[in-house]
Amino acid sequence: MNTFWKKKEQGHGDLWETHIDYLKIIDTFIPKDIQVNDPFYGSGLVKTYWNELGRDIIHENTDFFTEDFSTTDFIISNPPFSKIADILTHLFIINKPFSLLIPLQKIAQVKIQRILKEKNIQVIISDCYKGFLTPEGEPTRCSSMYMCWLCYKMDLEKDLIFL
Repeated sequence: MNTFWKKKEQGHGDLWETHIDYLKIIDTFIPKDIQVNDPFYGSGLVKTYWNELGRDIIHENTDFFTEDFSTTDFIISNPPFSKIADILTHLFIINKPFSLLIPLQKIAQVKIQRILKEKNIQVIISDCYKGFLTPEGEPTRCSSMYMCWLCYKMDLEKDLIFL
């Protein structure tokens, strides 16, 4: 049996922290006076980066699928990519503005297309090409994927923004 396509276990699974440069990009599109929730906890390191950007966000180690988002104005996160279909489905039920850092090619997957097809989404294609951080805060090499911010209810000037 050919195992070429078999997913390699990196030891961290979906637990990769967001580089601050990706947060700087989306931060420029978000009003400063709104309450941001970054619900995917990982090691919790991302809250430090948001604080460096002048934001005191909600970032708690809770279950995204049962969390109460009533005090949240905006959801921004680097979600676990292996669960992106379930996450998007749930976000559209929550119906709050959101922006997710995801690999650009995820949008082209048929399963994801079915979820996004009737939604008014916008995409910010990042010119940032950085790796991520291990849960211990160690930088990785550059990602093998180009990343984008998938946005919903953000009222950006254009639906497709290249930086």
